[in-house]
Amino acid sequence: MFGTTNKTLACTGRDIVFTDISITSIVNGVYYYTYEIKNVGTVDITLGEVVLQNYVSTDNQVGGDAPAGGSFISHQNVSILSPGETFRGTYQANPFPQNPQSTYPYLIVHVSLSSSDECDKSNNYFVGFIQISTAIPTHSMAADAKLNWDVENKSFIVNEWSGAYSEIYYSIFSVSGVLMLNGIAQRNESTPLKGLSNGVYLLHLSDGDKEYLKRITYFR
Repeated sequence: MFGTTNKTLACTGRDIVFTDISITSIVNGVYYYTYEIKNVGTVDITLGEVVLQNYVSTDNQVGGDAPAGGSFISHQNVSILSPGETFRGTYQANPFPQNPQSTYPYLIVHVSLSSSDECDKSNNYFVGFIQISTAIPTHSMAADAKLNWDVENKSFIVNEWSGAYSEIYYSIFSVSGVLMLNGIAQRNESTPLKGLSNGVYLLHLSDGDKEYLKRITYFR
């Protein structure tokens, strides 16, 4: 009984939840999106681990859907959320060519969250339904950006960015659409990319409002 009481007190005010999933762009049939996680508790909390599973569907109902990729993303011991703070991550869905947008106009994202700091995890599962045809505004969302890719040092610097936010989320994809790396870049600061094999990659930048895509060549 004493141990149970201590555990309850230790976890008071510790709660994080998913608040939104939004598509930011569609590039060569790949759906790029952001997901948001908010600390609705009263104390700092470790973000933990996120599991994303994507499907495309003929309707906005779960069942009979076609898989479109997924990932296990660890933020353990990296992202600490203060009370009221929101974390915005980026990922992408990769529908198979036989499941085109014209036939499968909905993206369904199953998201689950695990944080060792929480006691109540009953609200850590979220299913987002997005109608692709209406998800992207008709105006251009491309950012005016000046990006310098340093081949020798394997790093990039965002010198100029027309978006309104100072934090820029980057994702590195293979040319086949597989996510290789992701993280947060700051304007005018060098961001190293380590551990990639030699080849051509797509560097995708987004601040949740505007996005930018650049092809880079990586050599060790």
